Amino acid sequence: MTITRTAVLETIGSLDIAAIDGDGVTVAGWAAAPDGTGIDELKILWGSEPLDRIQLELRLPSPDVAAAYPGMPGSDRCRFQLRAQLPIRKSDVLLSVLPMAGGEPGRRLYRFIDPGLPQPPREHVDAVGGGDFILVALEMLGYFIDRAGLRPGDRVLDIGCGVGRIAYGLAYYLNQHGRYDGFDVMRSLIDWANRNIASRRPNFEFRHVNIHNRMYNPGGTLRADRFSFPYPDASVDFVTLTSVFTHLPQREVRHYLSEIARVLVPGGTVAATAFLLDSEARALIARGRSTQPLIHPYKGGCVADRQHPEGAVGFDAAEMNSWIEEGGFRVSALYPGSWCGRSGGLSYQDLLVLERIASDGRRESPRGFSRFWRK
Repeated sequence: MTITRTAVLETIGSLDIAAIDGDGVTVAGWAAAPDGTGIDELKILWGSEPLDRIQLELRLPSPDVAAAYPGMPGSDRCRFQLRAQLPIRKSDVLLSVLPMAGGEPGRRLYRFIDPGLPQPPREHVDAVGGGDFILVALEMLGYFIDRAGLRPGDRVLDIGCGVGRIAYGLAYYLNQHGRYDGFDVMRSLIDWANRNIASRRPNFEFRHVNIHNRMYNPGGTLRADRFSFPYPDASVDFVTLTSVFTHLPQREVRHYLSEIARVLVPGGTVAATAFLLDSEARALIARGRSTQPLIHPYKGGCVADRQHPEGAVGFDAAEMNSWIEEGGFRVSALYPGSWCGRSGGLSYQDLLVLERIASDGRRESPRGFSRFWRK
């Protein structure tokens, strides 16, 4: 399959200062695009609420950034400082700054202001893949908002929610009209999330489902390919699956797509990560560049380890596209990841953004991934 790529603004940076003074907040840091695209605007948000800017200074001298990134265009003048008017609530909030260039959003920069939610113990984080709990939570939140159009008042379903990694960021973004539901097969993680997150956010709920999984719940009694999600039809606006399709065989993936279509409203959005095997990914795997050597056939996909197949599962990109369409979705965007050794990936896994098609089957764009593959 031929892959057509469309450029997406990528930025790096840091929030170094977020100081509250009376009814205002002063924020300072730096933001730059490695390709030399100049940052010409910054948006500041208090949770999901945009703040009125009082002052903004861009392209301030940044010798420290230039020393760290000597080859990056504009690294010598990429610092910024801004001041904004604060709302009444001044704690347990996520502050974010969104760099913009030519109307295109970059990566959000975050800072928690007196956060009230605790972080899970290391053993719970490691049980679902490890990594930096907060960094991953905020990375995915940024993708959901800027790449998938998540709104503060959306009803969100988090499939394979684990200990609440995705929920943590959403707890600082969804407003009183929004809602979060998550389910997972690991009871200890669900119990922790209910005690420490749901107890502090009344519109959040976590459920344990006793689905059998050889890696994560070997004693489970329910079959994933027959499991009915415990939510009513057309009851959610946004569904996320992060590192779920990467651990399921074909039959279960297709069943999950049918269940997602049932619970999602027409026009609703799905943000899902996956390992998609196209010609480029296969070539990089053959050259030994991939962190996931997905070469062993397994139940409609390819796995890296035949002894532990659920550890990493990838699927042919064209076949996945056909399952998506059969499930009642269209592809809105597809952002390739770096897992296979590809340069310039948005994240580690490939990120799919899907839209639920109306019941009359109307489609707004041609079929296939190639039109939507974005770098």
